[in-house]
Amino acid sequence: MISDRASDRENDLCDLREHVPRDSRGYFRRLTFACAIATALPLFSARFLPITDLPEHTAAISSLRHWLDPAWHVQSTYTLALGKTEYLLYHLVGALLAVPLVDAELASRVLLALVAIAFPYSARALLRARGGDERLAILACTAFWSRPLRIGFLPYVASVPCVLFALALVVRQLDAPTRRRAIMLVFASIAIFYVHVSGFVLFALVSLTLIALHGDAPLTMRRMFVEIPTRALWLAPALLVAMLWALHGDGPTAAGVAQIWYMPARDRLHEFPLWANDIWSSHLDDVCGVITWCAIGFIAIASQPAPNETRRQRLAAWSPFLATLVLYIALPTQIGAAASVNERLALFFPLFLLLVLRPRAGSAARFPLALAAFSVFASAAVATREVRGASRDEMGDFDS
Repeated sequence: MISDRASDRENDLCDLREHVPRDSRGYFRRLTFACAIATALPLFSARFLPITDLPEHTAAISSLRHWLDPAWHVQSTYTLALGKTEYLLYHLVGALLAVPLVDAELASRVLLALVAIAFPYSARALLRARGGDERLAILACTAFWSRPLRIGFLPYVASVPCVLFALALVVRQLDAPTRRRAIMLVFASIAIFYVHVSGFVLFALVSLTLIALHGDAPLTMRRMFVEIPTRALWLAPALLVAMLWALHGDGPTAAGVAQIWYMPARDRLHEFPLWANDIWSSHLDDVCGVITWCAIGFIAIASQPAPNETRRQRLAAWSPFLATLVLYIALPTQIGAAASVNERLALFFPLFLLLVLRPRAGSAARFPLALAAFSVFASAAVATREVRGASRDEMGDFDS
């Protein structure tokens, strides 16, 4: 069964390689790189970035960077509580970058730039693992400049490519299990938790859904309570870490019973496009969002079903999107100090939608893919304009 599934996936990838000419594959790889760089460049376009919580995360990175430096007296002011924060890995990576870069602010920008570049490449990894069309990865760039980034949910934004890379590992592990990949999944799932707990919750739910839908066996009691937990055993260490953090960490319920508030259902539908596309005070970002969704719509129209795809395989392709939708509906909007708990998930909808799109060969897919690339460069240009304008108008000559 395992060898047959792995062989089917390899056949899908071979069909995809034949579907896209060799010269076009090279062209789209270069285009993916150009889109990734264009997405990251606005982060370096101004002295000050209009990202709300950026100073808080930069301060944490700087404190860790200078923890052992007696001239900074950090230890006399702060207590090192690594087990209480869910942002541990994000801040530690930033602190490591701050060592060669010297400046913690520059380290924060470089870290965010690496996250921006990882968006299309993580999407491409997942598309490859699922046997999808890797050209669609350029559309993942447009998800970076979003409201979670603007507000400053930086560890959450960083968790997005981590989730996509790890899900690609999950798919490959299901098709051809290896001990090495299982060990990698243990560390990957723990790493996602220590980047952001919301990304970890989504990753765990999608992984369990993919495991449940894998293969052709019916969902019997034995499969649900024996086979699926056995295949997901690599997730157990991360779940243990999450449980310990929930009991002893600095979570939203650390001070006791937290206030929980659910947004009305009609407002959730209204908030989705705002969190996915509405970033700046101007309407240029809205135009870019419309172009992006038009590109996705045209690609959907020009798509064709995968040959020999079963109903369960189609459901598995849709499962990440549907799991995100379930969490978006089921999770509250606020849990204590944690705000926009469900709204931030809007970032994943367009990314998981790429998994069900299969553009046709020839000219039918050229226009929507060109439109997708245009939306990426347009979004980057708008972000540059807005970042520079905010730095000039709101901050002025702040240093003096």
